[in-house]
Amino acid sequence: MSRHQVISEVSNTLRTVLWHAFETGNTNGVSLSSEVGSREAIRLSNPTEVIREHTGKFSLWLYNLWENEFLRNIGEPSPQPPPLTLTLRFMLTAITNDTNMDQILLGRAMEAFHSRPTIMVPAGKDTDGTPISEEISLKLMRLTLEDMSRIWDALSEPYRLSVCYEVRGVCVHAGNEPAAEPVTGRFEGARRRAS
Repeated sequence: MSRHQVISEVSNTLRTVLWHAFETGNTNGVSLSSEVGSREAIRLSNPTEVIREHTGKFSLWLYNLWENEFLRNIGEPSPQPPPLTLTLRFMLTAITNDTNMDQILLGRAMEAFHSRPTIMVPAGKDTDGTPISEEISLKLMRLTLEDMSRIWDALSEPYRLSVCYEVRGVCVHAGNEPAAEPVTGRFEGARRRAS
């Protein structure tokens, strides 16, 4: 079952999908992977860091996440708490200093995610040690120019062409921590008063 590593696993799985897309894509006979350089050049940090540090050619930045409250209490009651189901938001930005190549890389990234709207993510191991995976879904977000400009303003960088994706179905399951005792009364001061 997925535990706290699942957020990192999702980021790394998406990076692998993008790298595979760049390896298999080309433009005018030139491989897109030669433009990006390596899987590690697809940075999991915000584009400002990538631009200032010259450490990559593509930013896959997790900029927001929250609990999906609609999936909070689905399932049968159990002594273990239900999984924490998260929605993650990623911003993709190509950073090649060539506007045409930036557009080509973003187009290839969008093509890769569109052709695979659901992706299996490693989710740890079962009780018998068998590796298990969980399915996540990708959705291109429709952000206005104003929304995108707010993100870039927060980064203190001039606006660059970017796209945002929402990733749903990311589950963080409870670990082996013992369940808390149910509340059966109320405490006032040093005395317990029955409910």
